[in-house]
Amino acid sequence: MNAAELAAELGTSPKQIAAWVRQGLPCTGRGNRRSFDPSAVRDWLVDNGHAEVDGANIVTTVAAVANYFGVDSRTVFNWKNNGMPCAAKRYDLGRIEAWKAAREASAGSPQRYQADLMRVRARREALELQEYEGKLVSVDVLKPIGERAIAITAVQLEQLPDRMASHLPSGIGEAAVAKFIADCRADVDDVRKACGTAFGQLADAMERKG
Repeated sequence: MNAAELAAELGTSPKQIAAWVRQGLPCTGRGNRRSFDPSAVRDWLVDNGHAEVDGANIVTTVAAVANYFGVDSRTVFNWKNNGMPCAAKRYDLGRIEAWKAAREASAGSPQRYQADLMRVRARREALELQEYEGKLVSVDVLKPIGERAIAITAVQLEQLPDRMASHLPSGIGEAAVAKFIADCRADVDDVRKACGTAFGQLADAMERKG
């Protein structure tokens, strides 16, 4: 449909059609070669307040939409962010209802469920293959190794203050050496506790994932 035919159909002038085009009326082509899709024109005129549709259930506030569907306004704003059909201060409840039905059908469709199930199975099979190839280590294998490493480290840390004290310059009094060793032991104890806590958290996290 060209501009002249559209103007005649709507009972308006080609000048008004041109003005609407500048405001965003959908069309293809330029100048005298513009072409208009009647369905797109209808939706644009209704959405922008230039026409009313017989029997259309249109409201002008988010609160009215929320009240119609029995939800709160925050839910409606979430719908808008996810593609709910709407225009400036105009909400066609019929179009929103159709959009909701299509969205809910898609979310709960057997095809989508099967696709999700296939992804989960593929992920599990990939992990099993990595474990078979030796690329993954189970928690049951890793935990005792870590515990032994912590025990060996604790023994070595316990011996560290005495070893360091043996390298102190001669002539330092016994009291100073004793204080040095005590301070070292306190620091070593803090390190040992931190290592134990870190390993415990890591083991717990791995068990939850396992």
